[in-house]
Amino acid sequence: MRRPTIPLIYVTIMVVHIRVEQYARGEQAIQSRFSKLKFLLFLPFIAFSIAPAASAVETADQKPLAFTHVTIVDVVDGQLLPNMTVVIERNRIVQVEQTDKALVPKESYVYQAEGKYLIPGLWDMHVHLLDDEKYAFPSLLANGVTGVRDMGASLSQMEGWVKTSSAGQLAPRVFFSGPALDGPKTSGDGTLMQVNLKSEDEAKSAVQALSQYGVDFLKIYTYLPRNMYVAIVDEAKKQGIPIAGHVPFSVSAREASEMGQRSIEHLYGILIASSKQEALIRQKYQNDVPYIFSVDLEAAQSYDEQIAQELFETLASNETHVVPTLVTFHNLLSPMDPSRSQYAPTDVQQFWADYQEKGTANLEYSKSIIRPLYERFLALVADLNQTGVPIMAGTDTLWSEMEPIPNQVFGFTLHDELELLVDAGLSPLEALQAATITPARFMEIADSAGSIEEQKWADLVLLDQNPLEDIVHTRLIEAVVVDGQLLDKSTLQTMVQTFPSHAALSETRE
Repeated sequence: MRRPTIPLIYVTIMVVHIRVEQYARGEQAIQSRFSKLKFLLFLPFIAFSIAPAASAVETADQKPLAFTHVTIVDVVDGQLLPNMTVVIERNRIVQVEQTDKALVPKESYVYQAEGKYLIPGLWDMHVHLLDDEKYAFPSLLANGVTGVRDMGASLSQMEGWVKTSSAGQLAPRVFFSGPALDGPKTSGDGTLMQVNLKSEDEAKSAVQALSQYGVDFLKIYTYLPRNMYVAIVDEAKKQGIPIAGHVPFSVSAREASEMGQRSIEHLYGILIASSKQEALIRQKYQNDVPYIFSVDLEAAQSYDEQIAQELFETLASNETHVVPTLVTFHNLLSPMDPSRSQYAPTDVQQFWADYQEKGTANLEYSKSIIRPLYERFLALVADLNQTGVPIMAGTDTLWSEMEPIPNQVFGFTLHDELELLVDAGLSPLEALQAATITPARFMEIADSAGSIEEQKWADLVLLDQNPLEDIVHTRLIEAVVVDGQLLDKSTLQTMVQTFPSHAALSETRE
């Protein structure tokens, strides 16, 4: 079982700087530093803990917290449990009982929650925090996202996350991969979030180094040659570390599943592996670096339902999870929305505006590819879900001039994704599971997360209305509990920051 990742606010970490080239060298001195770091990283709650935010409701001084008369949403089987009391001590749920039978400690901070609905904290299973944790952490928590899986960042950026949380900022739980592993050829300049490997030996050394660093999984990228993919998979099995990410062009989605890749992001490779022309398409692009969605669109023209169904059954049998990130495609097709973009820093808004206003040729090309694919992706998600392939909610939220996707805002965008999953055919319960119990099982932390049960982490979201009636109700947040810390509605409102619009700022400068 993988280690349960503890909140960044309780991590003591040794600062380690490592250049990308050093991944491949495996020097003894580097390995020694990694080993020391791994030891420190794995020790929970040592050395210090960060004081809670001053604006949070004071349930501290280790006073128990009790939600009474609340309706619990059982995300495992979809039942509603009315008139319940949930008692929290420190950072764990210690009692889940009918209110008239509950034994609430006298010193408890009691939250009367009649008419409210309690769900587990939400997970966004595909984000890129990069250097934006100071904005991302509060925005995520204010939207009930108490955990994220970061799918690609440099080691220095991860160091920054720890410094930010160590300075007193509340943070969600973070599972991380470090930089993604790609081949020598890649799209763009290859500097945003990946390492470009040149040989099997480099690939194995990268796995060893990242494993020593203490990453939770390895992220595979799009243009990894087949021999390096196989080398990474083999070394990862030796190191006992999971593989997730893109399906490279060099490998079939079926093969990736059979070799043990735990998750497939963005539906990459699924349309290609569902095509009658898969072998020809793969051969055509084996020495190229194409726009991946143009290849998906080409593969869609020779889609075969029987081949697809066999693939889906393979994914389901191997418990290969799929993270569709439908909201990414939706937002690539959408204009900037001022009601959403106000929650992104002005320079990020400018990235989006520049792409939409000045990058017209690239934008129109992307839209011409993604527009016909989007409906196909919705149908694909429905078919995958129907076959029993586990679906997880992820957004691919990142703020970078290199990948300017409008309206992607940490936390807010997860609720968009839940609604799009329902649009694709999932029930509200299945969409909720995709952000709670399914991620917990995937990360092998279901004994501590994913549902509201005694002895699990106290990561909770209190809602005004029933999310099983309409998934949009996950937006109606009354309070959030992160690692036992209560954030009431007034506190949550202070955590959501707005920024001047890029247009207003441009006018001022003129």
